[in-house]
Amino acid sequence: AFLETLCRHCPLVAEQPGAQQDAHEVLNFLLDALHEDLNKIRSPPSYKEGRDFLSEDDIACRGEERFAAEAWHDHLQRHRSMLVDLCQGQLRSQVRCCECSYSSVTF
Repeated sequence: AFLETLCRHCPLVAEQPGAQQDAHEVLNFLLDALHEDLNKIRSPPSYKEGRDFLSEDDIACRGEERFAAEAWHDHLQRHRSMLVDLCQGQLRSQVRCCECSYSSVTF
């Protein structure tokens, strides 16, 4: 009943008639829609191209906490809502090459 009601009021969910909706997809869609409606940032700044991946040398030079704080600050320049405060966080991801042992980190 809930999904049927959602499909009646939301064309994006109803675009694929008969398709099974994963509960995670529906929840993600609802939270994103709520965030967009509640977002206090009405005119977000232009997307700032930055370095997505940091080398271990970058981190050793400036410190991981500083890069993490900058990435979170950039995120909050575009996203400010109750849902950001309650449901969002920051992840650290590290990838290491098996051949040369080069490592990169992103937030």
